[in-house]
Amino acid sequence: MHTAQSRLLVLCAVVLLLLTQNVSADGNQVNITFICYDGSALAAAEESNPYNASINITYISGYSNFTDVTFEDQDVIFTYMLWNQFQYIGDDLERAHENGTALIDITSMMDPTYINTSTYGKIFAGSKPYNSTEEKFFYNMGSRGVLKKNAENFLIYLAKTYGDKPELTNSWIYEDPIEFPEAGLYHPDARSSTNESQPDWFENTTDYLEWYSNSTNLTNSNESRHIYDKSKPTIGIWFHASDYTGDNLEVIDALIRDLEGKGCNVIAGFDTFNDIHRFYFDENGGPLVQCVISLKSFRLNYEDPDKGVQELEDLDVPVLTGLVVTNPANSTDIADGNRGIPSSEVVYKTLLPSIDGIFEYIVIGIDNYDSETGESSYVPLPSQVDWMSNRSINWAELKLKDNEDKKVAVIYYNYPSGKDNIAANYLNTTQSMLDLLNAMNKSGYEVSGIPDNSSALLEMLQDQGINVGSWAPGVLNQMVENRTEWGVHLIPMETYRGWFESEIPENLRANVTAEWGEPWSEDLPQDKSVMIYENETGKYIVIPTVRFGDVWLMPQPARGTGQNNDTLYHSNVVPPTHQYIAFYLWLNHEWQPDAVIHMGTHGTHEWLPGSTYGMNRTSEWSPL
Repeated sequence: MHTAQSRLLVLCAVVLLLLTQNVSADGNQVNITFICYDGSALAAAEESNPYNASINITYISGYSNFTDVTFEDQDVIFTYMLWNQFQYIGDDLERAHENGTALIDITSMMDPTYINTSTYGKIFAGSKPYNSTEEKFFYNMGSRGVLKKNAENFLIYLAKTYGDKPELTNSWIYEDPIEFPEAGLYHPDARSSTNESQPDWFENTTDYLEWYSNSTNLTNSNESRHIYDKSKPTIGIWFHASDYTGDNLEVIDALIRDLEGKGCNVIAGFDTFNDIHRFYFDENGGPLVQCVISLKSFRLNYEDPDKGVQELEDLDVPVLTGLVVTNPANSTDIADGNRGIPSSEVVYKTLLPSIDGIFEYIVIGIDNYDSETGESSYVPLPSQVDWMSNRSINWAELKLKDNEDKKVAVIYYNYPSGKDNIAANYLNTTQSMLDLLNAMNKSGYEVSGIPDNSSALLEMLQDQGINVGSWAPGVLNQMVENRTEWGVHLIPMETYRGWFESEIPENLRANVTAEWGEPWSEDLPQDKSVMIYENETGKYIVIPTVRFGDVWLMPQPARGTGQNNDTLYHSNVVPPTHQYIAFYLWLNHEWQPDAVIHMGTHGTHEWLPGSTYGMNRTSEWSPL
């Protein structure tokens, strides 16, 4: 009996010892679970806060399916913007509450269908102005600088205020939140290398330009940075504040560096699209930028679309779209195999901005989003960034250049090839081009030799400005041999060959030569020899044109020889002809117009083989 009692006493002592160890371990740590949609700031703050050994953070994405989720031993559970998710975790939250867990929520209670609000200790609306300390911390935290400090202090505040472990947290110290502005200007060189708590944003353009213009504030880390030069083109950039708070600025930084490396000024800002006058106009009400790159999804002004359109009209500069997209290669949608933009993102990243007149959608970065951690990782695409910056600079220089110094190519539709098809659906193309020439002449463009009427213009176009089908080689010879000083242009075959071999990727070159041969080294059959002329001096590619000073009228090259036109014009399989390629390479390399206008109906450029959205600058026909 004595032995049994002794064993029982020993067993009780062991159990008591184990219980004491659990209480001790629990007392030395505050466990906090967050259920929200971005865990990047929390992950950064958990590592860097001064009490990280005593604060344990669990992040659960609001997009989770909530299988195998447990809230045991949690001291605090913070939820944000949950609605029907409560039908999966509501019972678990109630049990946690009964066991002493503090429940805190922001914005989820707008729809109380699935939640028992009585289980929550604190419920906040999440509406501006933010009156509670919880809201001020939550909406002003991020992964960088001041915002990371806010996230660190938020963890300390929650542990100290709701963790119910005063013996552990009474001596803990936190700082009040520093509020993040609704919008601000950003530059990567503005970040302090010695004081991470110093804000690196500017709340007005005056302060930004004062800093940007000042060469005396250079340090060893940024001594080579660009200094604002009012005489140079200035490109605006606007992007979502979430990219700043999440420290996903790699693409923005790459754009800024690329533009500045090409001699341009940059005025970049987060959420500045909601007040364009405040950030992109000078004190006299004049635009500070000549072009803008927008990384904003949806309509420009989500709350007031008409206000957004009006501000764009006031700004009166081209606004291009730079896209950071989820990697289409990871998509489960089969159709995304022929797209550079996932189909799920097309509407809000391209179609909706286009309603406001924002255009030229170029993918400049990939978002490697981790649904488990809620973290995004942006990776810039250097060749695409280069393309986007070049496009914006060209638009800006067009804005700055006087009309009298501009060269313009007007490309019209000549389908099918021949004299009888200088037209477009329901449009008097010839009269329209004549009206355009006269209007440009009045606006200061260098335009000469304008005919008196559309009939005279039509004669000039039919004489020197048509594509010639393979069935009529005599017509091509006549065009070239009777050409005038205002007529057709000839590209030596070897000149074209140099462009072709240096600019076009090898796989695309192989497709072209397999379909259309190698005109520089062989005599092609008539149905492959599209707009190629030969005499005793050599072979030439013929570019039909009618020139009026610095304004040239030219037909878009045919997609083939004239046979099977309907098939070829809309084919996304057959590669373009040598003359088609030569035409656009010649525009880029030799004549170099400031603007290209495709006039009439749609052309064939959009139907070339390649992605339907989000084209690749270095590997697809349309951007090449």
